[in-house]
Amino acid sequence: MNAKVVLFGHPNVGKSILFNQLTGLTATVSNYPGTTVEVYEGKVKVEGFHLRILDAPGAYSLLATNEAEDVARRLLFEDRPDMIIQVADATSLRRHLYLTLELMELGLPLILVLNQVDRAERAGIKIDREKLEQILGVPVVETAAVEGRGIKELLNAVVNVLRSKKAPNPPKLPSEIRRHLAKLEECLSDRLPSKLRISKRALASLIALGDREFSYLAENLPNKLREHLESLGRDLVLARAELADTIYKRVIVSEKKALKPSTIDRLLVKPVTGLIL
Repeated sequence: MNAKVVLFGHPNVGKSILFNQLTGLTATVSNYPGTTVEVYEGKVKVEGFHLRILDAPGAYSLLATNEAEDVARRLLFEDRPDMIIQVADATSLRRHLYLTLELMELGLPLILVLNQVDRAERAGIKIDREKLEQILGVPVVETAAVEGRGIKELLNAVVNVLRSKKAPNPPKLPSEIRRHLAKLEECLSDRLPSKLRISKRALASLIALGDREFSYLAENLPNKLREHLESLGRDLVLARAELADTIYKRVIVSEKKALKPSTIDRLLVKPVTGLIL
């Protein structure tokens, strides 16, 4: 069975090293159609699944602020993968959970990878992986990509999620925000762009946040709803940030100041054939 998997996450989280560990020497690179942005692609076969793995450009949010971030989200919005693997830095989990909450709204199967756990351990940072998994409702896998640690566990999780085809539930935000987003979804039900492959909830959130690509969809909304979009967007950002902070505080077991980049971290590059040491 063929399946498309997108690696997604902030810049500088070891995502490309993880990509190389997963795909080995199969990687190719090409520009995303109509852009100068490079996208790496590799293949791996595991338990009957032929995986096509795409390494999306680094993005801090689904609200694109540059061409690279726009390409990253198009890999999710228009190309509709069978699964997203979000790669987060275990030494700074708090900063990555907001993106996790965004990705949970898309209606796509999701795995959260806590990468660089080797550095987190040296820094005295410990995360309750099982509790985080329980709270989010998505598989959470710990890896140290530079060492090849956790790769087998990640592939096992990928197979399990592909078999179940289960997407996470959207984050549980305050009821007032959910109510306004539901109204927005109703108004969008007959206006969904044909090329878009994300949930109505995700689209409603993007419109509330003033996403430029979908601003035209807000023009025909009822006046009362349109007038409240800006305040809804502000409330949504704050609610996500507060929820991310709450989750972080519940799962962090011990926390110390993160280490500075080590020599090996500075030497790692993004090759097609492997690591340069």
